[in-house]
Amino acid sequence: MNNFINKGFINPSSQKCMVIENAVLFSKSKLENIIKQKQETKRNPEKTNFLFVGSILEIKGVFNLVKTFKKLTSPEISLKIVGKGKDLEKLQKEIESDPRIQYLGFQDTESLYKTYQNSDVLVVPSAWDEPFGRVVIEGNANGLPVITSDRGGLPEIVQTVGGGEVFTDESGNTLYSILKKFVEMENYNVYYQCILENIDIYSIEKQSEKFISLYKGE
Repeated sequence: MNNFINKGFINPSSQKCMVIENAVLFSKSKLENIIKQKQETKRNPEKTNFLFVGSILEIKGVFNLVKTFKKLTSPEISLKIVGKGKDLEKLQKEIESDPRIQYLGFQDTESLYKTYQNSDVLVVPSAWDEPFGRVVIEGNANGLPVITSDRGGLPEIVQTVGGGEVFTDESGNTLYSILKKFVEMENYNVYYQCILENIDIYSIEKQSEKFISLYKGE
């Protein structure tokens, strides 16, 4: 659970509540190695690689992302899209005019993690209230700063970990400014440091500790 669910479906004032965050299985040592490698490799802002992972549906915000990305003028940046869904045909028509945008199809776990590691920034632009947003943690756990919308539980993850930015304007203006910011940044060290320091809150180990504490009535 997260605070978004707690506030939306439970009346915290009427009963004792404890928020136990959803957890994602990841290797902290692997994450440290990924980030170390990224920090040791000089970033080329002109070739920033953005990534979207999720269902190809209007409510996932992928069309807003494509529309906004097209406004960026840098010729060598890219947007990779991974997933499947009923709006795929519409998406393919939307992206065919921009060679910088590539649809990679649906990927298994091994292929997806390779895609994460070959990307610079994950974008989660959902247009509906995501209850949690597991993909945000997966992105951070693979060394990626994450840009999210302000819907549902997404901003809570970004604020807790500090590994990204949140946009609020559905017209795409704020998303545009954040995408542009990530293109122009010399490095992402401030996000890497926050990820390393704070992502453990979403680890299986930390979740287990909280469950044990709850059962003990601590």
